[in-house]
Amino acid sequence: MKSYKLSKKMMPLAVLTVAVIALIAAVLVFVASANTDVGFRKVLYRISGVLLLVIVVLLMYYLYVSRDNDPHFFLLIKGTQKNMPLEQLTFSRVNERMAFFLEMLAEDPAQLWADGYLENNRRFLAKEAFRPLVAYKMLYDLTEQNAEDSWRLLEDAHPDTVEVIAYALQNAGERELSETLVELHKMPDRTGCENLRDFLYSNQKYLRGRMLRYVKANWEKLY
Repeated sequence: MKSYKLSKKMMPLAVLTVAVIALIAAVLVFVASANTDVGFRKVLYRISGVLLLVIVVLLMYYLYVSRDNDPHFFLLIKGTQKNMPLEQLTFSRVNERMAFFLEMLAEDPAQLWADGYLENNRRFLAKEAFRPLVAYKMLYDLTEQNAEDSWRLLEDAHPDTVEVIAYALQNAGERELSETLVELHKMPDRTGCENLRDFLYSNQKYLRGRMLRYVKANWEKLY
């Protein structure tokens, strides 16, 4: 699957490279035609130049019609097979789609916090680019619900589960967030739990922004 995505991503660049080479060759052939006095060579050069220009036109047309129209997980417009422009993507859309993604991972949100669940979930392991978003979404949901039962999911979570979430965040460049999450979770008294709640709740807006920016920065990996 990774090799398919890579080849698909590189194909437009390869086609564009060939088109540029063909265009340069066409220019050189026309120059050669202008500099030769031999009649049949002049005709041959001109025919070759025209054919090269036709190839350039066909390649550019291929690039135009083969633009990425695969349904995107976040950008697909409901009821259509078209993707919205990346600039129109909002946090609301990202949050909605990640809620759906979490439903694919677990029947109940509490399962996600269970010891060993994430690290043994095949979909979570397979969707590497989605892991930071899963971590963001799990933490954001706690702040959004802001309920005792929800906070207890984090506070009672096994340290290994918190480490998995923290590692996913680190892969998105969240060093401070991930380290603070682990450190406060390890504190043995209630002060650590209260500080952890306060820390996450005060960063709710930050989590929203990071989720949206992550999708926009990594959209090519999030199909």
